[in-house]
This record gives sequence, C-alpha cells and structure tokens, in this order.
Amino acid sequence: MTNVLEVRTFDRLTEAAFALAFPATNPSSIDRLVFLALLYRAVLESSLVVEVKLASLTATTGYSSTTCREALRRLEIIGLAKNEQRGRFGNRVRITDPASFAPTIEATEISQNVDIERVDFFKDRAHIAALLARQNSLCLYSLCRLDESTVELDHFQPSSKGGDGSHRNIVVCTFDSNKSKGDKDGFEFLRERFRKGFLSEDEFEKQMELALSITEGRLLPNL
Repeated sequence: MTNVLEVRTFDRLTEAAFALAFPATNPSSIDRLVFLALLYRAVLESSLVVEVKLASLTATTGYSSTTCREALRRLEIIGLAKNEQRGRFGNRVRITDPASFAPTIEATEISQNVDIERVDFFKDRAHIAALLARQNSLCLYSLCRLDESTVELDHFQPSSKGGDGSHRNIVVCTFDSNKSKGDKDGFEFLRERFRKGFLSEDEFEKQMELALSITEGRLLPNL
C-alpha cells in the first residue's frame, strides 16, 4: 500500500466513512465529521498521511480546537486514524487503510463526547431514551408511565413562540398531554393541570421544579 490514493483506495475510504455508523465503532457525530474532514484533506493531498492544523479542523467542522483534539484522540483509539507526530502548530495524521481496518476496542468502551448544545432533540429521535431517563420515564404533565413506543416529544416553549429543539426545551409526555397543551407554555400548562385537579400540590411543586431544572440547563440528558 503506497501513500498515493488510487481510485479503489478512495472508494474504500468513502465506504469506511459511512461504516462509522456501524455498531462496531459507533463514534459520535463529532468524530464522524472530523474523520470526514481528514478524508477530504487526504483526497486534496493525494496521500493517506496528512498534515493537520487544529485551526483548519475548527474552520471545517465548526467545533472548538479542544473538541477536535479530543475527536482525533478517539479516532486513534478506535483505529481509524493514527497521530504519527504531534507538533506545536499541528499534527501529522495517517488515515487507516479501510482494507486492513479492524476496530481496536468495543464501542461501549469509547467515551462519546457528543456536543449536546448542537443536538436537535426534536428532529433526532435517537436520543429519546436519554430524554425518558431524565424524567424517570414519566410524562412531565401527567406523571403517566412512558416508553419509547408511547412517548411524545414536546416543545416546552412552543415552536410557534420561538421554542427550539435543545435539551432545555424538549420534554417527553403522553399523546393526550401533548394534544391538550397545544401552544401553551409548559409552566402555564402545569398550572392549568394543577388548577383542574390533575396534579396534587406536591406533584405540582415537584414537576415545576423538574421543569425549571430542565429549562435552566441544570438537568442534562445523559447521551
């Protein structure tokens, strides 16, 4: 295997990039993007060994230099890239030839540093389990038990009023609660549930505190 990227080598690298989604490695979205940035650089330089500056990775991916550095470390751990030389201004990285690629550890042993601030929890339903765990699998508004087959995702502050898909605004609830809430603010809906007798005073206070912890970013879903 030479350092020159032949067509078949590029094809294998491209396949490897998509293979990142397989459970054998299961890297985070950050790691995937950094790997694709390395792959792009390799194609431009026609070499599996590339000189990479963190500033360049930051500009390409939009992540901080610290995040990119950690991603490079994780890519090395799972065997997709090897940092051959570290320097003050950059790194020399060898991208693994996919023909000889073999994961070095199981995915469960890899720390997945997902940038939680970039996740759209409403669009990306891959994180439903984490949202359920944050609320102990209970509807925020009714305290009914939930599972992944019955859960509804709700914008605590309605999207029609500027609510986004961040971890501070997406909560889980039942279909009936979601339908009844409509375009109401979550705090307003909890007060309404209390006034109508659906929640006891103790339940109301606990759910209000839970909602406050979520909206203030003090209670994060564990990704």
